[in-house]
Amino acid sequence: MLGVRTTLNHAQRLKMYIVSKNAAVHGAKPKKLGNYIFFPVKARLPVPEEFNAQFGDYSFEPDGENPKSVFDALSGKVPQESLELVKRSFDIIGDIAVLEIPPGAEKFSKEIGKAVLEVHHNLKVALAKSSPMEGEYRVRKFTHLFGENRTDTLYVENGARMKVDLAKMYFSPRLATERMRIARMVKPGEDYLVLFAGCGPFAIVAGRMCKSARITGVELNPDACEYFERNIKLNKLANVRCMHADVRKLGPEHKGKYDRIAMPLPKDAELFLSEAISFAKKGAVIHLYSFAEIESGYDKPLAAIASECAEAGRKFEVLNKRVVRPFSAHVQQVVIDFSVF
Repeated sequence: MLGVRTTLNHAQRLKMYIVSKNAAVHGAKPKKLGNYIFFPVKARLPVPEEFNAQFGDYSFEPDGENPKSVFDALSGKVPQESLELVKRSFDIIGDIAVLEIPPGAEKFSKEIGKAVLEVHHNLKVALAKSSPMEGEYRVRKFTHLFGENRTDTLYVENGARMKVDLAKMYFSPRLATERMRIARMVKPGEDYLVLFAGCGPFAIVAGRMCKSARITGVELNPDACEYFERNIKLNKLANVRCMHADVRKLGPEHKGKYDRIAMPLPKDAELFLSEAISFAKKGAVIHLYSFAEIESGYDKPLAAIASECAEAGRKFEVLNKRVVRPFSAHVQQVVIDFSVF
């Protein structure tokens, strides 16, 4: 490991200098040998001549302390130029950390995964995203980095417990605030329909909040449906049901039936607006989630709502519109709540 040597009489001042330059390595213990002391450092740095310092490759023992951050855990193990690329945030789903390994740091991905689990002791698995969401079911591929080799976990949100397998279904913890926001709107006795329900998070959170509402979740992915059924039983919800079906093939008994409809499709939910509008009672509220260019704001989803309502001979009123989360440099996820008449 890279280190710097100086004499004992300069030790304290050199230590303070290394810390001031953010070059100290956490997790490795300085060592004393004769009249010299050795400090582990992240990189070579200019040191005042008065310290009579000498850089070299030295051996250091672990300091026995848990690292305080992922960056502390990686110090001395990953080159500084690669360390600076590592993202500071990541998704936590149950006991799984889901990381994005940036270009330039790929060969240190396992060290990064290990560091995350060293810092976050409640996590048991570190995965890296290895593909975009793709296919009919919008499922992502993952690479196992460290810890237990699995993609399934128990996720807890707003008191609801849900089993989820990240490799088999779409799931986003970033919509937790939205799930609770809508759950709080659900009224006693409502018929609430969740399209593209996945393993059931929108339906189950609402089902726990309002036990007298009748909640139906529709999902095409058979694996997601299996987990949805398990999650209904896990939360002991008699007011929630899962339908394994294509939204476009629901029977006439669903027409004009629902007081509230959520459309949390990860992509192109506007393509299913005509179906959602046909399922809506007079005065029903629809929650449309969409990805929109930041520059154009809500223009695209609003135009889709206006077009489909006109086609169906329905009037509509926008009740609320808000940015849910940034998605990329130019795209954000938005939601529009609107009622139809």
